[in-house]
Amino acid sequence: MSLIFPVTWRLRECMEAANIHTVTELHHRIMAIAPDTIKYAQLARIVQSPPARLNLQTLAVLTIVLGCRPGDLLDPQPNNLVTRNVTRQRKKRNTRRGLV
Repeated sequence: MSLIFPVTWRLRECMEAANIHTVTELHHRIMAIAPDTIKYAQLARIVQSPPARLNLQTLAVLTIVLGCRPGDLLDPQPNNLVTRNVTRQRKKRNTRRGLV
């Protein structure tokens, strides 16, 4: 699934900043504070590539364990690129309506 508004996923960088070097170590720390939050296989997938969806509880636990903020994990597409996409969509819509 491709994202409409792509983000840069920085989980691996946040792990390194927290001195966590493996998925196993991250999973053990998560299990210590919230055992039912995320399974190892799912965690291993999201460490490798950005998830299309992310449970709010999972995000909260990740930020607690890693000592970071949600904005440290997720870096949304710069505003100018989003604005350009919205402008293109408006132009297409206006062209179809005969307004351009």
